[in-house]
Amino acid sequence: MIAPPLLEARDCTVAFAGLRAVSGLNLRIAPGEVVGLIGPNGAGKTTVFNMLTGIYPPQSGEVVFAGRSLRGRRPAQVNRAGIARTFQNIRLFANLTAYENVLLCCHSALRAGLAAATLRTAAHARCEAQARDEARALLAELGLERVHEVRANHLSYGDQRRLEIARALATRPRLLLLDEPTAGMNPSEKTALADTVDELRERHDLTMLLIEHDMRVVMGVSQRIVVMDHGEVIAEGTPQQVRGDPRVIEAYLGEDGETA
Repeated sequence: MIAPPLLEARDCTVAFAGLRAVSGLNLRIAPGEVVGLIGPNGAGKTTVFNMLTGIYPPQSGEVVFAGRSLRGRRPAQVNRAGIARTFQNIRLFANLTAYENVLLCCHSALRAGLAAATLRTAAHARCEAQARDEARALLAELGLERVHEVRANHLSYGDQRRLEIARALATRPRLLLLDEPTAGMNPSEKTALADTVDELRERHDLTMLLIEHDMRVVMGVSQRIVVMDHGEVIAEGTPQQVRGDPRVIEAYLGEDGETA
């Protein structure tokens, strides 16, 4: 028996001033799967992420997560439903430390409630302690314990990328969307992060969808790859199938045909 998808986009379209950034997207992601989303610049990949996380509601179609429609849900509600993401342009609290950045996101998963926080009950104290423990554990998992007291705007670019992933994980997602997680990293940093992503998937029982321009990274970590061009899916399959697809090679010609 085939398990139902964790995430499904059904014939979704997003348009801006009549221009279709995403056209008739159909996407299914199974629980535990790692899917790469690739395509030339302007193909609509980040728009897909924005659509899946409630920033841009589709003009037509529907996004279903864990069997429930996300229609009308705002980004914070989508996050509480179990979807977290990182951004192509890093979004951190620049003047807070790495630890404080992650701790704030751990607080979003607290269950003690406002009354318990106001009255400083034992339940609230337990939740606070749990949040602090989780923040430290996530920093350690991402190799950031050495810089936990460093302000985010003083971290290296690679560490900022890792901190964004730690913040996303702090909200306890079932589905993690990574938008160019290795952008700006050197080859050794990219290899290390790819290994970390695979470990995180197993440790946290995650399903992942990632946008990545480095073909070595995306081919290495993805079980399946979806290729977009001009807002539409033009190919889908295993890394081996996609690598030799003439439509994929043609889509990349003129931009980075050798890499494709």
